[in-house]
Amino acid sequence: MVFLFVFYLQTAYYLVILPLPDPAKIVGHKPLIQYMNLVPFEFVLDYIHKAPVDWSKPITILKSLKTSYVLEPVFNLFLTVPFGVFLSYYFKKSIRFTVIASFALSLFYELSQLSALFGYYAHPYRVFDVDDLLLNTLGGLVGALIALKFNPMLPSRKGMDRRSYEKGLKVSYPRRLLALTVDAIIAETIAIAVMFLVALIRGNGDTPHIELIIWTAYFILQEVFFNGKTLGKRLVKIRLARVDDVKNSKIPIQKIPTWLCLVLRNILRQALYLMISYVIFDVSSSNAIYSLAMIIVAAALLLFTGIDFVLSFKRGRRLWYEILSGTCNVSYVVDASFGIDANQKDSDAARDSSGMDIEKVKVDDEREVPKPEKEK
Repeated sequence: MVFLFVFYLQTAYYLVILPLPDPAKIVGHKPLIQYMNLVPFEFVLDYIHKAPVDWSKPITILKSLKTSYVLEPVFNLFLTVPFGVFLSYYFKKSIRFTVIASFALSLFYELSQLSALFGYYAHPYRVFDVDDLLLNTLGGLVGALIALKFNPMLPSRKGMDRRSYEKGLKVSYPRRLLALTVDAIIAETIAIAVMFLVALIRGNGDTPHIELIIWTAYFILQEVFFNGKTLGKRLVKIRLARVDDVKNSKIPIQKIPTWLCLVLRNILRQALYLMISYVIFDVSSSNAIYSLAMIIVAAALLLFTGIDFVLSFKRGRRLWYEILSGTCNVSYVVDASFGIDANQKDSDAARDSSGMDIEKVKVDDEREVPKPEKEK
């Protein structure tokens, strides 16, 4: 809901300032007072005296409703109706606060025009209009009254926040993919910059294995030293954690430090990607049998990766390298309404990428949460 509110504010501001004129056409200099209309309700007088209305012919009244003398005031009124709804319904603000805030928002719009977009243009390109202030303020009031009227029929903010929090606990694959995309862009940018500097220093473009080293170091260093969080994971509020009760693990994960589990996770994942890349891109041979064998190996690796992903997505299990390393992705979103942190052990069960409940997740390495004392 907050993002929707921010989107509304951005859209409303664009509606006010756009379209932007060509700076070359903003010529001439007039006193600032000539860019201001300080006469209230002038839009009413404009409609009476300037609109193409013949009061003896009702049809002209209907046609006049399509002119700017009517549409512009109506637009200014409805522009801030959502603002009043948001403040009253979601942010639980009073009528007085909503009216003052609506006036302040409208004043900001008008000052943006009067200041020529805060100095971007040499002179103002629109008029500071007191009628806009009045209509925008009235629109905020109308929105607040609408919200109060329909508030009993709308879902409560507490309920919406609770549902959002519960959805945030599940680490979906689109969420993980977004984090991985951000991390891949950053890691590749760093790798390209380092390879360029190395090539510049050495005088040639031969930079073997630097890209692999940068990618591996990027993930391992962040996940080990920043509690399982990379830059991409921070963006979507997820992190890596160690699972205590790993039933499918082939090695005793409980005896391995958390940092070593994170390193093992990256080594296993990178090993698979390296094998696939080597078989597909780096193998060249004139031996037909050897080339065919490499194609079969590549197909088998890709098939294994695809089946593992499908099983993880459909059956609620982790990926193979997550199982072997005893790690999983967990959410650390905070419920603003209830003060619940998804990392706390006494919160709802954290969920991995496929929605599987994981009751025991070590959040801050080996730290244990003290048990409450019994009442005497």
